[in-house]
Amino acid sequence: MIVEFFGPPGAGKTTLARALLCRLRERGYTTKIALVHQPDKVSLFDPGGLGYALGRIGQAIVGVVAMTFHPITHSHAFSAVARLVYMLPPRNPVWFIRVSQYILRLSEIWRQSSDVDPIIVFDQAFIQAVCSLSVFSRTVDEAVFLRALKLIPKSDVAVYVRVDPDVQEARLRNRKRSEPVIARFFEAGESTNLQFAPIIESVNALLQKHGRPVVVVQLDEPSSIDHVVDKIEREILTRLEGKSNAVGHAVAGATQADQRCMICDDSIQTCDNSVEALAFPVPPTAAAVGARLASDRCTGRRGDHFTRATILALATYICGAGLTCAVQFLVARLLHAHGYGIYSYVWAWVSLLSYVTTLGLVTFVLRFTSAYRASDEWSLMYGSIRFAISRALAAAVMASIAGLVILWLRWNELEPNFAISLAIGIATIPLITLHLVGAGIIRVFGGFIAAILPERVFRDGLLLATVGFAAWGQFWPLDTQMVLVASFVSTAATLVFVIYVAIRLWPEQIKGIEPTYLPREWWSFALPVMMMMGLEILMARTGVLVLGWSGRISEAGLFALAFNLAMLIQLSRAAVSIYFSPTASAVYERGDFPDLQYLFARATVLSLAGGAMLALPVLILTGPLLNLFGQDFAGDTHIAQTLVMGQFLAAAGGPQQNLLTMTGHERSAAAIMLVFAALTIAGCAITTIHYGAMGAAVVTSGTLVAWNVAMAIHIKRCLGIKPGLVLAVTAFWTGRQQTMTAPQQRAGETTLNVLR
Repeated sequence: MIVEFFGPPGAGKTTLARALLCRLRERGYTTKIALVHQPDKVSLFDPGGLGYALGRIGQAIVGVVAMTFHPITHSHAFSAVARLVYMLPPRNPVWFIRVSQYILRLSEIWRQSSDVDPIIVFDQAFIQAVCSLSVFSRTVDEAVFLRALKLIPKSDVAVYVRVDPDVQEARLRNRKRSEPVIARFFEAGESTNLQFAPIIESVNALLQKHGRPVVVVQLDEPSSIDHVVDKIEREILTRLEGKSNAVGHAVAGATQADQRCMICDDSIQTCDNSVEALAFPVPPTAAAVGARLASDRCTGRRGDHFTRATILALATYICGAGLTCAVQFLVARLLHAHGYGIYSYVWAWVSLLSYVTTLGLVTFVLRFTSAYRASDEWSLMYGSIRFAISRALAAAVMASIAGLVILWLRWNELEPNFAISLAIGIATIPLITLHLVGAGIIRVFGGFIAAILPERVFRDGLLLATVGFAAWGQFWPLDTQMVLVASFVSTAATLVFVIYVAIRLWPEQIKGIEPTYLPREWWSFALPVMMMMGLEILMARTGVLVLGWSGRISEAGLFALAFNLAMLIQLSRAAVSIYFSPTASAVYERGDFPDLQYLFARATVLSLAGGAMLALPVLILTGPLLNLFGQDFAGDTHIAQTLVMGQFLAAAGGPQQNLLTMTGHERSAAAIMLVFAALTIAGCAITTIHYGAMGAAVVTSGTLVAWNVAMAIHIKRCLGIKPGLVLAVTAFWTGRQQTMTAPQQRAGETTLNVLR
């Protein structure tokens, strides 16, 4: 059942919606509230409202972009927006965009809510949207209103909230004072808000004239809220009594399956877990049908959630990439080719050793800790977390000590600046290792964005600020050592941030329990993954390492910069894996093979789409981008373009390595990677002799593409899963045929849009 409020701004729609939510939950009804955006007060942690504003804008963008990935599924929403905006076009372009995206997202949430058991309360929905379009288009025509009302879906209960003009003005002024500063920009002006009352009164009269029942209430004083809610509650109970038991049984079964699915739309605030749904005897047939329908909806919602999470992760990665590029730009300009070559060489070793000393335990956490959490094995979950942290820390400390000892033994053979730079880099290894493992734990706890924010945004942002401040103030000599010290400090601060987030998200179920360990089983998984992590870093850094070993430090700097540009395209696969890895592990643990195929197909499409979006501008602007870093780097653009094309073709394969490791095929995946890592090393060693950095670029891209082809073949043989793009095209074509051959089903959905 859907309950919809409409009324002028300041009438008390949101207040009544929340009061009704509490009342219905007290009565034992499963109730949800949708699309409540109004902040209660200025937050202590966000006094200016910047976080609120960015969150609101980001939610709107992500929701709309996610819907564009399914144009057929969401065709009804796009059609509704087009027709409503065509009839009542807002004159202000900002409000045109805002109202359009609001109706678009509202249509999708309404569609998801129309066939579920809980009572969904909208503090404002389609009737309010029609009134808003009328105000912003300055249209007062009953004929146009009637046509618009016939296009929108019909709620079960419509509640018109009247307000006295003087009371409205006072409430709007109080709201403005209590809101964060930036949140006020989302509100229309006072004169515009006062234009709503006559428009809404006309719409209400038109609804009742054409037989649409409307509950008319007025909230003058806070003390009258119980009386108003009583009136609305009576109308809802009357409508509920008219529901068919058979329909109620089927939907109840579907709702239970929805609850088992544990997936819900982010824009709907779910009920408190302590509120139980009403218990009805469920006939077996109806329950089976309902469960099947709910399972289909769960898959669709998981796909939508996956899309939104990937877009948010990709946006975070792009933000981080911008900061990384700014850091690389500043460092390259300050250190020039030789100094930047030393920095790149040291950081290549730091990256390689840091990922190796995680011992594959980041992937281990995503694979096993996620599975233990899904199966409520809390003792094993806690044990796996402690196992990962302690072993990774021990390995990182031992690697650092060994590296410093070796460096001390060869100190006299190395240039002093180079030796000190290596020492600083080696000391950074334990910090990076710990924050990588910590980020994996945060992903298991559900903090997908919080897991990548420290490394991608916080660390590079702090490094950029530190180096920029040093360059501006000239407090320290601007050399490789200073940049690496700044990297050490920013990495330490990042680790502190990761620890703080992990503590905040720490599940209550694993507090104060004894851990259980399965070291033999865990090591059998972690060691192959550790080898894969090291080999992947080695394949990526082989060009820099080989050029550095051969004494071509300047060419190593050129290759490193070109490779960093190409790594922008790899961000699409990284963003997809943020959500894909723990979800694939949980799905595989349940044995849901069709859902795993669906998840992999969706991940591949998102990986390719993100890769294309990033690769095209980089390929077109390669020359200008390299020129930004100075004349030392404005060389042959073909090196960067070759590496970019290799990353783009790899993105078309999707998260294949993640799929293998999350399904227990890590050993075969490691064997495949070992072969292609050896080919990369041998190929770079041979080609750099005659072709330098360009030869290394061709070999790096060629082996990367061949490796992905080999993984696709292996996945088909061991899991029976076709390449993700093949699955996606097949699913799209099948869905298109079903849509074309079932127009009556779509017509049945739009029948709800006709005004009674």
